[in-house]
Amino acid sequence: MSIRRRNNGWLTIEIITAIGVLSIIFFGFIKTMSATGRLNRLLLARQQCTAAAQAQLDCIEATGEKLNPEDIARLWPRLEVRTETSAGQGDWKGLRLIKVTAINKSLHKEIKVQLCRYVSVKQVR
Repeated sequence: MSIRRRNNGWLTIEIITAIGVLSIIFFGFIKTMSATGRLNRLLLARQQCTAAAQAQLDCIEATGEKLNPEDIARLWPRLEVRTETSAGQGDWKGLRLIKVTAINKSLHKEIKVQLCRYVSVKQVR
């Protein structure tokens, strides 16, 4: 005598639920990777700005002259570097204040880094 068992679709429901849970985990992983990639691009742009500004300050302190714009464009494409020089005030009288601002764009956002340093007047030409 054979007994007929009815499954009533429990196996199908279990498979659909497993696929749904795996899909949610997969899409969460994709979103996390996308956000991490955007953050990495922004951090790279900030690091490039810091490196360019630091290089400009080091060049001015070592040689007394700014880096060539061609060198900046070759080393850091799509990066703008501005330099301002002013006389030191107060305790810093007799020195020159060099302000370097590096600007880069990443993901439609403007990244701006400003570094300052006092140098001897003899060093700045």
